[in-house]
Amino acid sequence: MKSTPILRLIAAALFLAAAGWTAFYLADMPFNPTTAGISALIGACWLLIAWLALRNHPGRIGSATPAFIFAGFFAGAALLSPTVFANNTVKVLQSRLGFDDLVFGLLSPTAEELLKFTAVFVLCTMVFRIRRPIEAVTVAIAVGFGFAAAENTIYILQGALEHLNSDVEGALTAIGMRTAAAPWAHALYTGLSAWGLGCFLCRPDKPLQWRVGRLVGWYVVGYAAHAVFNSAAELPGEVAAVVAFFAVIVFTWIGGIWLYARSRKIGRRD
Repeated sequence: MKSTPILRLIAAALFLAAAGWTAFYLADMPFNPTTAGISALIGACWLLIAWLALRNHPGRIGSATPAFIFAGFFAGAALLSPTVFANNTVKVLQSRLGFDDLVFGLLSPTAEELLKFTAVFVLCTMVFRIRRPIEAVTVAIAVGFGFAAAENTIYILQGALEHLNSDVEGALTAIGMRTAAAPWAHALYTGLSAWGLGCFLCRPDKPLQWRVGRLVGWYVVGYAAHAVFNSAAELPGEVAAVVAFFAVIVFTWIGGIWLYARSRKIGRRD
């Protein structure tokens, strides 16, 4: 699909609508100047990290640097409220169907991964024109960082409200735990899924069955990685849950480093 001004306007309208929804959602949360300032600072740090990681990435969209970084980051951040709404819907269905927590851990990535994947698809087909599969991955990394930055605001506020002594200490503890556990988790999950999308969009020389197989297969890989991370701490038994949780943290760190290094190698090769 070739990007046109009309398609760009449609994409902009979609992301602006999602951003407006997210803004209303955040405005409805208890306002705290401390947490608002920390959230803004952390968001700026996440954007800086994404920019430093992608501005000279050999797999970047050459004609769109650095526009694709900011567009992807904004699109990812705009998805916060839609994913919260969708996750709450999943929780209601879980309660009605009588599913246990482990099942919810497996279902909870559904909305987040689908919406992030959709954002990458829109950016790669309606806003920019990608020519290599790896370019979809770099867009996805930007989307993942943007979503993580917005999601951090919820955890920062919760940490501040739940800490008995200090809002600052509670907020910093919350963001410290998230950073230590999975700083680039969403970039990893969405990046894995986007590789299949890039193969589907950029390899018309391959049979349709091959392209669809890559599209579906890599989406399942990204979804499964997220589901395993969410479910690890919900395993029965304290020891098993702790061991599994630390195991997925190690996997996420190694996986994120591998994805970034591998994407750079592929970008130089292609």
